[in-house]
Amino acid sequence: MSDAAVQAMVQAPIAVLGTLLSVPGGASAALGTARLLGRNWALVVLMSLIALLYWPDQRDAGNAQDVESKPAPQPNGRDTVHEPL
Repeated sequence: MSDAAVQAMVQAPIAVLGTLLSVPGGASAALGTARLLGRNWALVVLMSLIALLYWPDQRDAGNAQDVESKPAPQPNGRDTVHEPL
């Protein structure tokens, strides 16, 4: 994941909260959302744990780069097309 994507993911919740609190009636909506999440905290924790299962780790990213750098095998079973006979 690039540094820009990580930075955007970190700053997005703060930007949404700032926008929500700056509009008229936004503070009551933010409190209502917090109250809703507080009532259903077990579901919020479960959904967070499920989301962590799908989060890519460094090993997956390294394996994907290794696989992409290798050329695909040819239908005749050879690795390269331009290899001398």
